[in-house]
Amino acid sequence: MKIQEKKTYIAGGVLAGLSFAGQAGARSFSGFGNWYAENIYPVLVSTVGRLSGLLPFSLSEIGIYILIILWVGYGILHIKHPGKIISKTFLLITGIFFLYTFHCGINYYRIPFSQYIDLQIRPSSKEELYELCEELTDQVNQF
Repeated sequence: MKIQEKKTYIAGGVLAGLSFAGQAGARSFSGFGNWYAENIYPVLVSTVGRLSGLLPFSLSEIGIYILIILWVGYGILHIKHPGKIISKTFLLITGIFFLYTFHCGINYYRIPFSQYIDLQIRPSSKEELYELCEELTDQVNQF
């Protein structure tokens, strides 16, 4: 294994470790998801979110397409060096896992919005849900 491949595996390992630590913290410590959502996440939203909001298209979607094209191209260019392809693929996957964890994954472990507004959740019939959808559609169409 070449030194560059080792460095790539180390970088991917660091990203994976940070991601697993974030996931474990959110799952293990009550309040961690809320703390993250109130203190760290707003910084991400007010920087990355504000900049990408200026664009008339989804920056994430374009990024995914570009990553796929680059990954396929890299694989074609380095077809005779499978070690490079595997190490870079590992880095790509751990990078995506890192972005998922710190951009939205931890937020899944915060207190549900329904508890903040004291919304009572109860089973509903299909007819009630259909009526609610129609009412909400009418309200949206008024704007």
